[in-house]
Amino acid sequence: MTTGEKEALFFDVEKSNDGINFSVVVSVNSYNDYTSEQNIYSFPDPERLNGRIYYRIKMRNQAGQSRYSRIIQLSVLPKVFSFASVTNPFNRELTFDISSDLAGRTDVRLIDQFGKTVKRKTLDIISGLNHLSLGDTEQLPSGVYIIRMQLAEIVIQKKVVKQPE
Repeated sequence: MTTGEKEALFFDVEKSNDGINFSVVVSVNSYNDYTSEQNIYSFPDPERLNGRIYYRIKMRNQAGQSRYSRIIQLSVLPKVFSFASVTNPFNRELTFDISSDLAGRTDVRLIDQFGKTVKRKTLDIISGLNHLSLGDTEQLPSGVYIIRMQLAEIVIQKKVVKQPE
């Protein structure tokens, strides 16, 4: 979905098995409809999902400028408690989605490069997809952090980067 298309754009849907090496699976021309509030695009991947697959979109204009979307991961592997997506890098707020087969209270910690917990929050998790965030992160120095979550005996963590203001 796009909003405010002011010029002709091209969208390259890219796919990867490892989240690092991507190849274009389809290119889609934009509607170039600046009058529409939203333009909706879709692409059904004809290949059956096996294991874990990563996607991203490269948006290009006619002048050759481009930007990438965030990378998303799709998986058919069973996970009881896992990160579905994380806004990375982050700035004022760290937002993330958690997929869980369990419901309960989770301890969330943001840990700096020295192992010190700089943010801590307890959140309620429902079975399914949970949209969560850690706010007020603008005062943290830019750098690499670890977001760590624990639900019952399950611990997950992910490296995140704080961008400068």
